[in-house]
Amino acid sequence: MKISKDFILFTLVITGAAAAGIWVLENNATVTENVQIPEANSVIEQIPQAQNAAPEKELNQEDMTEKQFEDFLNSFLDELQIKMMAYNNKRKIARDLIKPENVRTPEYLQENSKMLQEISAEMNTDMDNIIQTFKQADRDIKDLVNISISGDKDVILQKWETVREKQLETYMAFFIHEKELLTEYRELFNFYFSLGQNLQVDVTNNELIVSDSIKRTQYESILQRIDNIREKNQDLLNNQDQTTVLEKEEIKANSAMPSGTPLSP
Repeated sequence: MKISKDFILFTLVITGAAAAGIWVLENNATVTENVQIPEANSVIEQIPQAQNAAPEKELNQEDMTEKQFEDFLNSFLDELQIKMMAYNNKRKIARDLIKPENVRTPEYLQENSKMLQEISAEMNTDMDNIIQTFKQADRDIKDLVNISISGDKDVILQKWETVREKQLETYMAFFIHEKELLTEYRELFNFYFSLGQNLQVDVTNNELIVSDSIKRTQYESILQRIDNIREKNQDLLNNQDQTTVLEKEEIKANSAMPSGTPLSP
């Protein structure tokens, strides 16, 4: 699998088709399929060629160093993508749990409140593990350079540092907003509970019916904070370098608010 040295990890693993239940790029997206990645410190084998293709020339030292570095990045990307897929499954569930239609009865409210608490804890653990992936990769590339790469070690380490700093900064900013979002989700459930027997839901339009003006103001305030946090992460994705128009449209589609009032969660 060939990728450019300045590839954008974050956009690849966070965007995709929410309708499929997981946020990854659809099969028909213009992304190269994953292939089996060899261990970075193993012998680099040539890719089998078609019978009528010319034999691949032997890699020189510079090419081999570049190939080893690309293999390392691709392995890192594969691991990151797997973890982000699992995280985004839970992210979508949490987003669905807070919808008015899913708290329309006391039983639903109680059950989904418990589920939100459990899945929030799992998401926080997942976020920490994803950040840890960067730290482990940092150790791995240094081992690779010391043991296997015979080319310019400083150049390889500088390439990795450039990628790592940019992507880690983006992930950390994204997860800060995610934690804020989970806090607001809990606040929204607390509001649902505060309504008691006055909790009413228009299931057809997936809207909460709040007749009390004070309660309505509280509700809209929570929804506005949720919307603001989502916009921050939307901007974070849109500001990624080399993000294609198609990817931006996919991000917008996945981040679009559900039907109903503009502030509906």
